[in-house]
Amino acid sequence: MKIAQIRTHVLEAKLSEPFAYSRAWYDTRMAMIVEIETDEGITGWGECYGPAWLTTPSR
Repeated sequence: MKIAQIRTHVLEAKLSEPFAYSRAWYDTRMAMIVEIETDEGITGWGECYGPAWLTTPSR
């Protein structure tokens, strides 16, 4: 079995109220979900660690 395809899906939602922690203020929440498909048709899902805009591959 080999990986045949990797697809990324960036999810983004505007917050009703901004929030902050020690590094920055945020008004949007983002996540990147990764879809991995094998040459046998098996599909798996995962989530990237870190800011979605940093982990998104260039297109």
